[in-house]
Amino acid sequence: MKKSIILFIILILSLNSCSFSKIQYNFENQSSDEPTEKLSANFFVYGLFQEKTIKVHEICKDKTLIRIENYYSFVDIILQSITSAVYTPLTIKLYCN
Repeated sequence: MKKSIILFIILILSLNSCSFSKIQYNFENQSSDEPTEKLSANFFVYGLFQEKTIKVHEICKDKTLIRIENYYSFVDIILQSITSAVYTPLTIKLYCN
């Protein structure tokens, strides 16, 4: 019984993928290691035909946007696995300086 549960969990987790995207806007100024803002985008059915609009000018205010990173965190992958990708969260980090 325990083996079948473990195999089921491994199968579900193996069907998901992790990804990481980094968009660098300002190559001259890369001093910010801590994100200015950490957001979560909530998508449904693998995020097909959906988008998330982020108002960077409201977050950075009079600072310069350095980079944007988006990725599936461990928790995002677990939630996606539990819901069979009906709910697909994505973590977004904005770095301003």
